[in-house]
Amino acid sequence: MKNGRSGSAYQGGVIHATVTRTGELSEALLADVLPEGRSRKHLIVLVDAGRARLVREQADAVLFRDSCWLLLPGEWARICDEGEQPLRCRAVEFDVWRVERAEGDEAVGGTASVVMEPAIFPVSGLLDNHLAQEIGRWMDAERQEDGLQEYLTFAHSIRFLDILSKMWKSRIERRESRELREAIQETVRLMERGYGQQITREELAKAANMSPSHYSFIFKRETGKSPMEMLTEIRIRHAKKQLLFSDRKLREIAESVGYRNEFYFSRQFKQVIGVSPKEFARRHFAKHVDVSQPFPLHMQSLGLAADPPDRPFGPIRVVGLYVEDFLIALGVKPVLKCVGNSFRQSYLNAYLNGVDEWSLLSFDFGEIADARPDLIILGHHAYGGDGRFDRFSEIAPTYSIRKGLHHWEHGVRIIGQLLNRLPQAEALISHHEQVLQSARTQLTEIGDQTVALIRICNDRRIRLYGGPGGYSGTVLYQDLGLKPSESVLQLAWDKPSGYTPVAPEVLFELQTDHLFLVVDPAGRSYWDELANEPGWRSLPVVQAGRCYEVRFDIWMTFGIIAHRLKLQDAVRCLVPSSRELPTIVQK
Repeated sequence: MKNGRSGSAYQGGVIHATVTRTGELSEALLADVLPEGRSRKHLIVLVDAGRARLVREQADAVLFRDSCWLLLPGEWARICDEGEQPLRCRAVEFDVWRVERAEGDEAVGGTASVVMEPAIFPVSGLLDNHLAQEIGRWMDAERQEDGLQEYLTFAHSIRFLDILSKMWKSRIERRESRELREAIQETVRLMERGYGQQITREELAKAANMSPSHYSFIFKRETGKSPMEMLTEIRIRHAKKQLLFSDRKLREIAESVGYRNEFYFSRQFKQVIGVSPKEFARRHFAKHVDVSQPFPLHMQSLGLAADPPDRPFGPIRVVGLYVEDFLIALGVKPVLKCVGNSFRQSYLNAYLNGVDEWSLLSFDFGEIADARPDLIILGHHAYGGDGRFDRFSEIAPTYSIRKGLHHWEHGVRIIGQLLNRLPQAEALISHHEQVLQSARTQLTEIGDQTVALIRICNDRRIRLYGGPGGYSGTVLYQDLGLKPSESVLQLAWDKPSGYTPVAPEVLFELQTDHLFLVVDPAGRSYWDELANEPGWRSLPVVQAGRCYEVRFDIWMTFGIIAHRLKLQDAVRCLVPSSRELPTIVQK
């Protein structure tokens, strides 16, 4: 055991750190440094081998080899051995003092009296990996210097001070980085709220408390776009909504999104989208939906052409093949629920009590006819293949989503249009975007840590999901803006299918800070085999306790209710101390 002293400048005096003890964390030492489970002093725990669970009052943490945790005086904790390999830890115990010149002391040429008061170091918790490694090297050097002259002992103290300084600096940089991100996000929110007004870069910079040039630099670094490029994208996005789902004139749409000149608006729109506003509107609906009869005639036949509708919406009977999620979110209870071979939307059970199942395997059109639907919506064009679209159309007006509903916002608007419930759809989207923003804000806690998602399929295959679209990429990388791991970027990014098959050997080399796991119901036995493989158990993300199993039926679909549940999963897993997000439908 060694002792040492070191100090650093601090506003109002000097922070003075006194190392009181270092060494192997034996049971005897553990009982001394954590009497009754509370740290006596500042305590650094470094894991050299094995795996430990640090049980704390706030939330547990898993420590694996080369990870390091700093406890503050009085903090309650218990260290439990969790690994197959024997746990071996080292500890550094130290005091922190604030040293100040005694008030009124103006001594010159003599020794000034000082006042020392206990202080708390402004850093705690899990330390960055490079700092943990540096602490390990510092402790190794301490053993090597045993018995050396006083100079080396002094230099060793200075080195410890340097490590504390780096901890402090890292905390400040993370806080400043978080504050910058929040300032940029606030200006984006200003754009979202005020896109219909004239907004300048100078006004946005002032709101962010930056100079215009510095604001543009930080904005580009954080978003990949200039502020004005972002504002243009926001305006064009809102213009697209009106072009598709309103009968407003082009001049009115241009003015509503902040353009005083409709011709300039048209040039900007074509530059961003590639076609003129009118051409975009003409192509869009036909591009996404096959119809069995003209849309206006269908609305008239249902009494929905008027605004508000001529008859109450409730009695209208709808069959939606895998669009039940969107129907429920828009206040419609379908008259049948679709099921596949092994896929059931069990997360919707609470909303579909008493609703009969209809199987995609049998395609029993008699059951559809018996349900007496007013309209039928096919969630994917494949459901209407092989002449089935005409069979559906004989029963009721039928709409088939050509390429499926691959994003919650797109799905809400398309289904909202087919039900003549666009105001409700827009209100739902607006509220969901607020919840999404809350989720993004809470997830800033994890900084640049990376995430990935794998799926264990029922055919003994493993899929690594990519992005930015797809079942998981849409929520993780596109909507939440989380950072994909290098493995995701190299192997699965931009795949047309949204994923890439991987062998177990590739899975066991996966590098990511957090891993989401989806297991198909029929893939459970294969997963049980994989989970017992040494390659899986030795994965750093598994040893760190950062692998989270999430539900198959929620993460392998695109509905907006499912999307909200994915947000809840992501925030709860990645930030255990997070606030609970609201559900999308109150039961």
